[in-house]
Amino acid sequence: MTQLKKSSPIQKIDGYMFDVEILILARYFGMTIHEVPIRWRDDGDSRLQLVSGSLQNIKDILRIRLNVKPTPKRKRRQVSLQAGTRR
Repeated sequence: MTQLKKSSPIQKIDGYMFDVEILILARYFGMTIHEVPIRWRDDGDSRLQLVSGSLQNIKDILRIRLNVKPTPKRKRRQVSLQAGTRR
């Protein structure tokens, strides 16, 4: 939890791509990421504008890339996308 608190002040994205930034910050701080199954319910009122939304997503990804500096080369444990599987 301490690592998560460290990432909060430097988190910049508050829109659609905020979760991408959280995952990148978690990796930056060396946190282990686990996939947890959830029950998803689609919000029928949710909207993403195809062109302007995509442009905003690209801008947000670039902002994340500029704000989060690459970590130094070090051995990092890889975590697969399947829950509980490590390499």
